[in-house]
Amino acid sequence: MSAAVTVGVDVGGTSTRIVVFDADGRDIASRGLPTPHGGDALTRLLAYEIVELAAPHGRLLHVGVGVPGRVTGRSTVAMALNIGIGEGYDLAGALRAALHVPVVVENDVNAAAVGAY
Repeated sequence: MSAAVTVGVDVGGTSTRIVVFDADGRDIASRGLPTPHGGDALTRLLAYEIVELAAPHGRLLHVGVGVPGRVTGRSTVAMALNIGIGEGYDLAGALRAALHVPVVVENDVNAAAVGAY
């Protein structure tokens, strides 16, 4: 049986960090990358890099993404102009389609507050 891993992503205006966690919540792999401009470019980059980073460690269970801008329904990003997303872009839906696992998107400040709590 393959180990199960989860991935957390912090998308910033200039850089993005992807972290793989084992079943005990330990950080087992990570990578920093420049943030691309636009929803489609971001989806392509994240889908590729998540698979590349997580695959050697086990079966991907789910992904959480913190992103700037307004997030509705834990899925759709809007007004994230610093990363090239103006109108609503269903980032979680696009990543779910690419990765075939559950994906949740949250505003980065809200995600940080929950993490600090």
